[in-house]
Amino acid sequence: LVLLALVSWEKPLQKVSWKTPWMVCWLLLWGGMIISDFFVIKKWELTGQVMLFAGSFLIFFCQNMQYPRDMIRDFLDALELVFLAGTVYCMLFRMKRPAVDYNGLFRSSEEFSMYGAFMWCMFLAELDNLIKEDTGLSNGMKRKKKYTAVSYMKYITGAAVSLYFVLRSNCIVGLVASVIGGAFILFRQLGNLKQLRKHTGKLLKSTGLGAVMAVLAVSAVHIATKQIPQFLNLNIAYENERLVTGISDEDYRDYFTMYPEQAEGVRRKQDMEYGTVWRSYIRRWNLFGHSEQPSVFRKRSPVYNGHIAISYGTGLFILVPYIGYQAALLCSTGKNFFRRKEVHREIYQEDSLILLTGMVYISFCIWGNVDVVWGHPLWLSFYLAAGYPGSRLQFQEN
Repeated sequence: LVLLALVSWEKPLQKVSWKTPWMVCWLLLWGGMIISDFFVIKKWELTGQVMLFAGSFLIFFCQNMQYPRDMIRDFLDALELVFLAGTVYCMLFRMKRPAVDYNGLFRSSEEFSMYGAFMWCMFLAELDNLIKEDTGLSNGMKRKKKYTAVSYMKYITGAAVSLYFVLRSNCIVGLVASVIGGAFILFRQLGNLKQLRKHTGKLLKSTGLGAVMAVLAVSAVHIATKQIPQFLNLNIAYENERLVTGISDEDYRDYFTMYPEQAEGVRRKQDMEYGTVWRSYIRRWNLFGHSEQPSVFRKRSPVYNGHIAISYGTGLFILVPYIGYQAALLCSTGKNFFRRKEVHREIYQEDSLILLTGMVYISFCIWGNVDVVWGHPLWLSFYLAAGYPGSRLQFQEN
């Protein structure tokens, strides 16, 4: 984070205002974590210090950039390259087990669904911006090359493979987040339907080629994840993987009776008692948090709720800045996302990305284990998104 900040340094530096609601909550959130770490030793005890100092350092330099869009453009390019590499990795080394939800790059299908939903929204936002720029509705973000059919194929194919990963992971929260993200983008496109009709032929040609490529790519990924790792004996299994299945009782008995070795370490979603787990965490709430997960039915169990998890691990009062940061960021970006005025077309480009990121994060926060500290691009993207609204406000004021 510090290195990225130094690379982004543009002279001369200016004073920036951190009196915005999301930045106040940002400071209180990481400050609260640091205070908790003084009293309770945790696995990720330096998270608060790193984010408060290194993260704030990066945000300050981003807010001083003349063209902060360049930072977002580079970040999106990095996400796309990592996604391509991750897809190839899954095709070669991570086999889909029959009747078991697909974990993909991660140790659980939930984390993989979170990643798929996040990338689905990113590719949709990119495609939305591409259509607007290609039809003259906005100038859009700075890119390295002109828009061509290749760009359409890249974003449509990326979105299709991301959605396939969401479906393959079989996580209902990821599917709900993907549907909401798709509905937001569709809403914006319907609002510009009159202008888009003038470019119907060009759009049908470009999106049609992208759809064909998407079908071929999804088919290749589907076949590869079922066959190649086993055929080449390259399959990789992680330590402490959480294997779950959501098949019916009858199918569960039939399949795992026939292949009992496949049932080792596999939990059924129907057997997870979320209410009991939540109550176990809530009963242990205190001011400064805990270092370990509580035992539920004699086993350590994740909580499947981000708000309960952070209040249990850091302390009850951390909920105030935690929820405040989420609400402030969504309100700020959502306000401009749904506006149609000309003056908001430019800032819409970035607000759509941040709004969809926040939407996916909060969906898993309500029903999931969202805080994969330093181990998930969604986690880092959501918290570093605090820097861009501040950049926009700063340069508008000047």
